[in-house]
Amino acid sequence: MNNYRIPDLVLLTAERFSINCRTHFEGGPEVVVEIRSPGDESEEKLPFYAQIGVLEVWVIDRDTKQIDLYVLTGDSYVRRPARDDGWFHSPVTDIEMRVGRPGKFAIRLRGDDSTRGELPED
Repeated sequence: MNNYRIPDLVLLTAERFSINCRTHFEGGPEVVVEIRSPGDESEEKLPFYAQIGVLEVWVIDRDTKQIDLYVLTGDSYVRRPARDDGWFHSPVTDIEMRVGRPGKFAIRLRGDDSTRGELPED
């Protein structure tokens, strides 16, 4: 009851809906998204997320939109670099993301620029 973390966003597939108990999850979702702001504790949550089996953690800087993508390998996370073209690939979701236009976060389905969007929207 006293050991919990609240991410900014979770990605949960239909296969894992059973962990949603409405007030909490029994286990970890596939992906959690943390929005890094000055003085926050995004990286300090990584051991807890690994312990409950979260497969990926995306840490996105609130101001610069820089991305840190962590993938669970064994019992800890490995930070994945961007590809040469600047896109990060999420192996769990098949989503790609990168810094977009100034002040924007770009996201798309892998290799499909027709699905590209930028956040926040204009």
